[in-house]
Amino acid sequence: MLIQELDIGAVAITDRDKLLAFTGIGDDHHLPGKPISSSYTQRAIETGEVVYADGNEVPYRCSIHPHCKLGSTLVIPCAARTNG
Repeated sequence: MLIQELDIGAVAITDRDKLLAFTGIGDDHHLPGKPISSSYTQRAIETGEVVYADGNEVPYRCSIHPHCKLGSTLVIPCAARTNG
């Protein structure tokens, strides 16, 4: 749904440690269950801040596959609230 609504190449969902779901460009090697390998994702999790690499001013390169066609990344950390 997000891919169509936002007109983007791929969507990934992670927890703090691993990829939970992935669809779109690179789905042949961005496999659910694998540990998070992107430094951008790790930084967003650690800081709680949005991290964006547009592929031009801020370079982006897939850390999993040398021929991955993903050219940018936008990481938006989400946290669940707990009632307590």
